[in-house]
Parts: sequence; structure tokens; C-alpha cells
Amino acid sequence: MVQVSGSLGAHVVAFPFPMQGHINPFVFFSKRLAECGIAITFITTTPHLASTRRGLLEDESFKAHGNIEVICFDIPMRFAKLNYQSFVELKHVANNMGDRLTELMKRLMASNATIIDPSSSSCFGPPVCIISDMYLSWTQDIANDFKVPRYCLYPSPTPFLSLMYNLPKFDAEGLTPLPPDAKPLEIPNFPPLAYSLMPRSFKVDEDVFPYEFQLYQAKRLREAAGVLVNSVYELEHEIITGLQNSFAGGLEHDQVSKILTIGPLLDAGGLHKQPPGEKQEAEEEDNECLRWLTQKLRSSVLYICFGTVFVFPTQQLHELAAGLESSGVHFLWVVRIPTGEDIATFLPDGFLERTKDRGLVYLSWAPQARILGHPAIGGFLTHCGWNSICESMVTGVPMITWPLEGDQMLNSQLCVEILKIAITVPKKLNEIVGQEEIERVVRLLMEDTAGDVLRKKAEEVSQITQSTFLPGASSRKNLDLFVKELNSLILISK
Repeated sequence: MVQVSGSLGAHVVAFPFPMQGHINPFVFFSKRLAECGIAITFITTTPHLASTRRGLLEDESFKAHGNIEVICFDIPMRFAKLNYQSFVELKHVANNMGDRLTELMKRLMASNATIIDPSSSSCFGPPVCIISDMYLSWTQDIANDFKVPRYCLYPSPTPFLSLMYNLPKFDAEGLTPLPPDAKPLEIPNFPPLAYSLMPRSFKVDEDVFPYEFQLYQAKRLREAAGVLVNSVYELEHEIITGLQNSFAGGLEHDQVSKILTIGPLLDAGGLHKQPPGEKQEAEEEDNECLRWLTQKLRSSVLYICFGTVFVFPTQQLHELAAGLESSGVHFLWVVRIPTGEDIATFLPDGFLERTKDRGLVYLSWAPQARILGHPAIGGFLTHCGWNSICESMVTGVPMITWPLEGDQMLNSQLCVEILKIAITVPKKLNEIVGQEEIERVVRLLMEDTAGDVLRKKAEEVSQITQSTFLPGASSRKNLDLFVKELNSLILISK
């Protein structure tokens, strides 16, 4: 077993919500812990087993493979690809994994040492804590049963976390779930949250499960021994301060003051703009997107991707295509359509032919981090998933935000109004955004002086995010503090 720190540290159980956007931050955080000598039993699910193993056990650049064991909990493979309805169903599935986690904890606790790597004489001791996703708050009960603390790893920035901490108060005051005429909600040091910017699960609906699920997670979140946030303190310190001040007097052990920003949790290797003229030939040979980008001028291409969960209606795809065409801007558009369908049926007649010299429509998985790090990319039209935003911040790429669901609305506000590294597509709930508006925001980012201002600010944010794990920086200090706390739990458990 690899012992990066020179001695065997604490053993923890890491359990992300079974969705790739939640698993990825857990993978990168586990790798950082393993490099500090922490032993990890990492729980994943059937649809994500292969990608998890690649990230944790098959990455040749990662030198602490022996500190990690991957355990798979079986769930149906249909959850490999999600839409909103199957995401709601997945929450039900995830809520019924308690027996499997209990059995695993019994096995891990049964002896004084658990051998992880049969080829090595090294072994792990019993786990000292559970680190689980915010949406797996039932793991608090199992942590309590085994008399170990539970830490919550929150895979997004703090605005939505602050909203969740306030949700029980809003509920007690009768302010939620939100009716259509609801007044904006107030959370500390953040713009008012209008109805149109709130997640669907916070609103009045015939199906009460989504709201009840959110409220349950919010109430249980207060019981965690600490909250680890996939963000950077220097970028969100005012919001974090407001959150801490809001609840510092209301918690038995002042848990909210234990918020630790430990991000960005992504594979930052190569995530930076190459100097002008520098070639990336070895990487570009194996991907059409990267090969295509080499033909384009620096900062001339708009990258467009809306994640892997939501699919736009055909009418919206038509309007987006028409706006891109009329803008005259070069673009790389990763499009998600139903499996087996012809992309031409979702786009205006002749669009692909008319834009073939300046646009690439790509239907397969794309290496987004490498795309954003390519010197030809000058902007990113995004759904505001936090992993995508982190990649954009590290690479210094300004954004056009088009949030679709969940915390994406708050992520968009953070980028537009607090960090000032983005502009947004103004739209009403369930409204089709027209060609003219799309053309306007694309030109504003890619051709107007306003885009230059955003680009300069994005470069400043890039410098902050790239340095946050250097010695003395916030996320490095917080990681060291957390590792020290984990190792201190070994003594407590004996």
C-alpha cells in the first residue's frame, strides 16, 4: 500500500450521491486525502463503477491507489443517464441503501484491521467517520449507530448551502414551499432569491416528495460534525461569513462554524490556457473537438454545453441554432439529443451546411476540461452545473449562464452578480429564448468590450482558483486541518 505521508492515517468511508456530478468531487477529494495518508473506502454504484475505478485506481499520475478501496452498491443501470423525472426516482433509490451501508460498516468495524490490498502487508483500521453527500443525510443515523461523526461534503458553492440551512426557518414561517406569487427569499450576503430563480423542488406542486426531501436534508444537515464545500474561500468569504453569523448562536456545538472550503475539486492537471502558438499535438490527435480547435484563432470560439441530464425541446434548439448562425461567431456545440435520433431533425434546415466553416456540432462525450483549457476558447455558454463552472474558473473562461434546474440558478447569480465573470440569458420560467436574444448575448460576450471586461475578471479568478491548494492558501490549509482532525479521531476511537 502506498503511504504518501509515511504512516498509515485514519480510515474514512466516502459515500457520494449516485450521480456523476456528485461523484466527481468525491473522487478528487478522496485522492487529495489519500495523498495525505488517509485510507478510504469509497462507495459507488453500478452505473458509475467503471468511471469511479478509472478516476481512483487507474490514474497512473495518482500515486496513492493503495490507500483506497472501491465498494459497489447495485442500482439499475438506467440511472447512468438521467432526466428530471428519473433524478427524482433516484432520490428514492438512494434513500433505501441504509441496510447495505450498515452491513458494510459492520464488516469494516468487525476487526482491528481491514486488509485492503492483498498484495501488500499494509491494512486499514476501523473507519473513524463517514463522509457523505448532503443528499444522503440518512447516513447520519448510521454514523450515530456506530458512534462515529458524519461529515457532509457539499459538491457546490455556498449560496444553495445557505438556502438549505435557512429552509427549516422559512418553512416554520410559512414562506415555503413557494407559491407563484411568493416574495423573494433573503439569505445573508446574497441577492434576494426571486421565485423564478428558485429550484423546482422548493415550489408548490402536486408531488410533495421533492420539497419534503429537500426539507428533510436541510434539517439533518445541522447534525453533521462539519460541512466540506467544493469552493474557494477567497471567492465566497462574505457569503460564508453571513452563513456562519446567521447560525452561530443556534447550534449546540456551533457546527456551522466548521464549514471548510476545500475546492475546487477537479483534476487541475493541464487546466490552464497554453501560451499563444504552443502546440498540444499529442492530446489533439485523439479527439475531433481538439483537432478542430487547432484551426481557430485564440479566444475566438464559443463553447456550448448544457450537461448530461436535461434535453432542450426542439423549438429551443432551433432558436439557439438560429442565434448562433446570425451572430457570426465561431462555436463548438456539444448537443444532447435522444439516442438514435438524427441531429438534423432538431436543427433548422441547412444549418449544419451553412455553418460548417465556423461551427462544430458534436454529439459524443467531449473532454470538456481540455476544451476549456484550449487557447481557441473565448467563452462558455453553460447550464451552470458547478463542476462546469469550476473548470471555467480555473481556465479563466468567461461565461454566458443559462441555468436550468436545482442549484444552477444560484450558481448563475454567484457568477454574474458576485464574481462578475459572466452574463446571463434573461428568461422567464419555461420560456423559449428567441434567436434575437441569443444572438445579443453571444455577441456581447465574444465581440463587445463588455466581454473583454469579463475576460479580465475571469483571469483574476483563474489565478485565485489555481493557487488555492498551494502552501498557505485557503483550501490547502483547510485540507490540512481536516486531515489533522481525522487523524485525531483515531485516538478518540481507541
